Amino acid sequence: MKFYNHALVALLAVLFSGVDSNLEVITNPNATAYRGGNITLPCRFSGVPEAVYWHKHNRTGAPDDQATLVVSKVKDQDVYQPVDPRYDITTDHSLVISDVQIEDETTYSCEVSVPNAPTGKNYTALTVIALAKKLYPVVRGCMVTERAKPGKCVYEVRADTENFVLMCRVEQVKPVVSLSWTNQYNDERTINRLVTGPDEDGLFNATSELRVSRTEIENGDSFVCKATGESVKGTSALVVTVKYPSGLSSGGKAGIAIFVLIVIAVIGIGIGFFLWRRKKEQEKKEAKREAEMKDPEMEPLSPLQSKFEVLAEKIKNYKPGSFSRLEKKKGRIWPEVTRLGVFGVTNAGKSSLVRSLNFSLTGEFIDVEVATSESIGGLTTIPKPFCLTDHLTVVDNRGLKDLDVSGINGIMDQIREY
Repeated sequence: MKFYNHALVALLAVLFSGVDSNLEVITNPNATAYRGGNITLPCRFSGVPEAVYWHKHNRTGAPDDQATLVVSKVKDQDVYQPVDPRYDITTDHSLVISDVQIEDETTYSCEVSVPNAPTGKNYTALTVIALAKKLYPVVRGCMVTERAKPGKCVYEVRADTENFVLMCRVEQVKPVVSLSWTNQYNDERTINRLVTGPDEDGLFNATSELRVSRTEIENGDSFVCKATGESVKGTSALVVTVKYPSGLSSGGKAGIAIFVLIVIAVIGIGIGFFLWRRKKEQEKKEAKREAEMKDPEMEPLSPLQSKFEVLAEKIKNYKPGSFSRLEKKKGRIWPEVTRLGVFGVTNAGKSSLVRSLNFSLTGEFIDVEVATSESIGGLTTIPKPFCLTDHLTVVDNRGLKDLDVSGINGIMDQIREY
């Protein structure tokens, strides 16, 4: 009975102290990552850890004594990365591997330490897949045009070739893929297969050769190279269409003929337009030549004539101005038409001057009218106005027998009147 009591007390002490003699650490047994990508390996357990350690074993399934610490997190301390900064640990104690490489493929172990309990540990085996750069096979010498859809190409056979080889390849992958050839009717063809690798980077190359006789196929027939494996994400295929050199088809010949006709038509239109324009220019030259023959050649103006031309232009463009502020204050305004008066004794040439001025500016010729009397002194007649421009009128005061030069003020009154 005494021994029983001691055992019960020891069991209760263990329970109240929080000790868990069976710390369980849970990880994924297996994980897969793609080369160049990222992968997260979880590590789950109960309780608050004192420390979490992630180890990388030197090969898949290697024991603990062949493992290297890659990252750790001790309570109240910074994350420790002794090997490579690509390895990191998250807040939930998972291992993150960035930019996964082939050499990252191995076993990883998560070791957890909690207070007053044995250390717990579990393992994850990581597999790394290296995808092909192109997820469909490649055939040497097969041309992929811009219009062709992915997974299709054209293989042109030389005119002097009777037998040829279609070489299908998927390179630098892991794991290796399986290659096969079928014709357009999905009949499998006998082929030669070759696999090389792994190379120093752990990658494989796969090649499949299909030998074809020109006599067994028609121009435009096709073959399909199919790749199967994880490194092409299951199954992918390349359709190879075989083309023989040949003459133009009827459609191609018709197209060339139409193109030639269009070119000829364009050239004809261009020549016709050139001849028409040349003819028009010749007609203009003939018309100009005839006009020059009909009209006498005009002599250049003399300096005096040029001066008169300038003065005539100024007279034609004349417009009444405005009075000064003082004149406006007196109530004077400019009339719409300015009238000029020509005064002089009989036979002084007043009428000739006025009519010459009128002819210069208007082109209208009026015969001279002479006002005289038996005493030569002439006889004052009614003044005759001549409209030289829209704003300028000159008045011919003919005769003026009673002209009194001394009475200049009276003459000015007559000028203002007109």
